[in-house]
Order: sequence, then structure tokens, then C-alpha cells
Amino acid sequence: MIPDPLRKEGPLNHLIAVTLLVLALVSAPSGAAPAQGEGLEQLLRQGRYVEALPAAESALADAELRYGRESRGVLPALDTAATLYRLLWKGPQAEGALKLSLAVRRTGGRGDTLETARCYHDLALLYYAQGRIGGSSEAMDVASLYCARWHYARAMALFRCALKLRTALAGPEDPAVAETMNAMGELYRARTEYSRAEELLTGALEIRERVLGKEDVFTAESLNSLAKLMTARLQFTQAEPLFQRALAIRRKVLGDGHPLTAESQNDLAELYLAMTDFKNAEPLLRAALAVRERALGAGHPDTALTVGNLAELYRSVGRYGEAESCLRRLIALREMLFGPDSSAAASALVSCAEVLEAEKKPAEAMALYRRALASWECLLGPDDHYIAVLLEEMIRLAGKAGMSEDAKSLQERLKAVKEAGSK
Repeated sequence: MIPDPLRKEGPLNHLIAVTLLVLALVSAPSGAAPAQGEGLEQLLRQGRYVEALPAAESALADAELRYGRESRGVLPALDTAATLYRLLWKGPQAEGALKLSLAVRRTGGRGDTLETARCYHDLALLYYAQGRIGGSSEAMDVASLYCARWHYARAMALFRCALKLRTALAGPEDPAVAETMNAMGELYRARTEYSRAEELLTGALEIRERVLGKEDVFTAESLNSLAKLMTARLQFTQAEPLFQRALAIRRKVLGDGHPLTAESQNDLAELYLAMTDFKNAEPLLRAALAVRERALGAGHPDTALTVGNLAELYRSVGRYGEAESCLRRLIALREMLFGPDSSAAASALVSCAEVLEAEKKPAEAMALYRRALASWECLLGPDDHYIAVLLEEMIRLAGKAGMSEDAKSLQERLKAVKEAGSK
């Protein structure tokens, strides 16, 4: 198997305060736009974000007509739309809505408040997500890595600002402080700064357990985040009970059809994949995929992540037909999300080629290898070490399948790469 040059990451962080958002909607001040109706509130509580977005956009348009685009009366509808844009991976719309919300709150010389701290926090979550997914922080090509670092730096600056404000205005034990601490811990984990991550995540969990209780959905968020850190450190036995506890809370409070429940199912399944416990991983992944397709959409990055995890499972147990189906879907998703020449798409092409080879489909496998080779040459340069690794695999396939002309041309290409690398 060719080593995957993508650094495996967890799913796009959806641990956003939707519950707090709903509470804000139903308790909106009398001069503000009305909460977008009981139907929208129910959709938000159930995590049915795809269904909720059209209603939220309609409510925002009505509020803008009634109060004006930059009036405080529009804020409840604007905040709802911003949250849904972010959850559904509509980055430009989310950023525009969040910046407008912040600007409206700061008009008239108003200083920073807990409301502006919320805006800073949510903008940081957006930039963090762009660094993890949109910026292809998983990729090994230099441009993508620099893009990820830039997004991470913006996110961290805003998280620190939000944490400072929330601590000063609400006190160090406030749940909002724990929310930002947890998000900062997730960011440090993504940057592999595990000691800093552990300090923040543990602190956030302690606050939430004391203030909100051990069975609260935000406590479950902290449990899940801490379990992901332990998984990254290969502390599987410590991670498993935390994942299980988070999943139990989310099932009890939110139900089996909520995206946060699906997140816990996906994350626990990833742990089982790492432990080669495929029997327990499969039902969790199937359940997570069904929820993510319905709640987030078939083209969402989190949906793509679970599809990829299923492909990994099927491949590991030798169910190559099912693995191929998942990988072809994953290729299409990554090409749509990141571009046809992205490192994410190229990695999926290689994985699918390997499965096709196992299915004894050498011609189809070679075609995908060639597509992947072209992408990696653009991303890494024609003489990178990984290009040599990929060429060697293609030569092996060509020799086994009797593709003598292909083998000859690939050997010449490999020789040139090795000569360039030795200079």
C-alpha cells in the first residue's frame, strides 16, 4: 500500500452553541425581528440544518426589509443565518454575516460586550474550519500548509480575544469561557501542540461539569474533544470510555438523528478503526453517514469524511466492491469540495487505484494512478520523493499486468526523478 501523504484529521468542528442560539431566538428583545418561527426553532434543536436554512434566509430577508440591513433589530435573524452558513460549509456567506453582526453590535461607539465576544468566537470557529478543511491543512503541499497556518493564526487571535472578554465580563467559571477554552484546545490539538490542548480541554471539562452538570450536551462536547486528543496521542484505552460517555449523553439529550450524535458515532468509529475493531466500527459509521447526509447534505465535508472512513473499513476487511463504491464517491466529493487537482482528491484516487488492483482491474487502476500522478506532480513538483514512490507502484502494477510499454516509460520517468533527487 502506498503511504497516504495526507495527515488524518478529525471532522469539521460542528460543536457550536446551537442550543444557546435557540435560546437567544426565543428570548429576542421586543424591538428585534421575531424568532424565525416555531418551525425553525424545532429544526435547529433537531439539527436539521439543511431544512432550516431556507427558512432562516427568508426570515433574514424579511427582517432586513422591516428594520434595515444594519439595524440591531435584524441581529437575531442574522445570527441564525450566520450559524447555519457555517454549519453547512458556506464560508463566504458565514464570514459576511458574522462581520456584519459584529459591525452592527459595535455601532454608535458601543464597547465590547458578551455579544461581540460571541462574534469573535464564531469568526474564530469559521477560520479554524477553513484551516482544517478549506485550506487543506491535511495536505502535504507547501501552499496548502501555509494557507492552513494563516487561517489558524487568525482563529487563535480571535479565540484569545473572545476568551479575554468572556472571562472579564462573565467570570472565569462561565460556560461561555469554557466554550472558548474547548475550541482553543481543539485548535492546539490540530496543530499537534498536545500539552497546551490538554490543559485547555481539561479545564473546559471541569468548568462544564461543575456549572452545567455531567449529563449536559456541552459537557459531552468536552468529553468528545478530550477523547480525540487521547486518540491523537494513541491513548486508545483512555479515549474509548470518554467517547462512549459523550455519545450516550448526546443520544439521550439530542436523539439519534442529530449531527452531534453523528459526530460522536463517527469519532468513536475512527477509534475502533485504529484498534482494528471493525465489527463495532461499521454500524456506527453507517448510522453517522445517514444522519450527516440528511442533516448536512450529501456534499458536506463531514459527510465526505464518513464516506472515507467506511471505505477504509471495507478495504481493511477485504470487501473491495463496497470499498470501491465508497472511494469513487469520495473522489467526486473531494473534487467538488477542494478541486480536481487537490491533494485530497489525489489521495482518494490512489486509494481507489489500490482497491481496483485488488479487484484485478489493472487497466482501471492504472488510469487512476495516472490521474493521481499528474495532480501530485503539480502539487509537489516533478522530482519529489513521493512521485518516485508512486511511480514504483505503477511500475509494479504494469509488470504484473503485462503492460510492457507502460512499464518501460514509467521506468524512464523514475530514473529521471531519482537522478534529479541525487543532485
